[in-house]
Amino acid sequence: MKVLYLIGGLNTGGKERLLLDVLQLQDGLPFEAFCIYRKSGNLEKQFRNASRNTFHLPSRNVVGFLLRLRRIIKRGGIRLVHAQSSFDSLLAAAASLGMGVRIVQTVHSYEFARTGWSSLLDRMAFRLCDRVVFVSRQQLNHYASVYHLSPNQREKQAVVYNGIDFSRFGLRARAGGGRLNMAMVGNFVPEKDQYFVCRFLERLHSSGVDFDFYFVGARNGNHPECYDRAVAFCEQHGLNDCVHFLGGCDDVPGLLGRMDAFVYSSMSETFGIAVVEAIATGLPTFVNDLDVFCEITQQGKWAVLYRSGDLDDLCNRFADFINDSDAYYASAKENALEVRNLYSINTHVENLKNIYLQNSLIR
Repeated sequence: MKVLYLIGGLNTGGKERLLLDVLQLQDGLPFEAFCIYRKSGNLEKQFRNASRNTFHLPSRNVVGFLLRLRRIIKRGGIRLVHAQSSFDSLLAAAASLGMGVRIVQTVHSYEFARTGWSSLLDRMAFRLCDRVVFVSRQQLNHYASVYHLSPNQREKQAVVYNGIDFSRFGLRARAGGGRLNMAMVGNFVPEKDQYFVCRFLERLHSSGVDFDFYFVGARNGNHPECYDRAVAFCEQHGLNDCVHFLGGCDDVPGLLGRMDAFVYSSMSETFGIAVVEAIATGLPTFVNDLDVFCEITQQGKWAVLYRSGDLDDLCNRFADFINDSDAYYASAKENALEVRNLYSINTHVENLKNIYLQNSLIR
């Protein structure tokens, strides 16, 4: 079986990292993988190293792009294209018209266009796809609600949880004791809520807890206020010596291994890769109770869920951790093993393979 992955750009992001982890399995994949990307990015070299079947195909000239994509599909004997966006699905459908190629799309975002051209393109793409894959049950249900799907339409939907290459992640290496090291990983965008975490850290600092906290994530040029507001808060409340803004980080696994706890807050999430990575590292993980976090943590079995936006609730739960940290670390170590099984990249690929095989029965 030959599968062509079609993606837009290769700058660091959740779907880019996921696809890279898939391609890096190389000969361990149960199918032959090809990858075409339309825009360069900082992960380009890693994608090229991961697979010899990775090609850059700029789409500025759409007609030329479609013709070249069609030739690659035909010469490669590709029978299935796995698109990473609605736009990629439409490109795949146009390029493979009349060739009997199946199209699968993974929906990586949470919000869907409700009106205008964007909504029309989404609806067209989903109708053309043989399977539409979501990364969590909560995301699928949200989509079904937005678009008022009929039972027949829902038959095309499937859930495949994201996978992570846990070989990059060791277990927590610190012995504990002394100054507490903590982190949150995520770019500064409106969907994340680093400002809430800053408020928590100010409360923690005022109570006399000795800690260092590391925000790992880039300042977003389209939403600079998310980063600037958090930095300003920490300056105003005298947290500069204990709260550190690292920007982007090339070694998140190494950093997590040196932490004692992970604290996360989000307004909207499709899956929560950063949360899963923290749990898999053996860190006591504190995350707000969005439905998707309840889902991926087995209703709080693998993480401490606090009420979204409730500072007192987070503080109370964290105080319990400080008072009984040994028990939390013992539980976190067990949680890491379970999470590594359910959300491994190998499990993800096996689930994709099953979707691809089912897909041959559609129509």
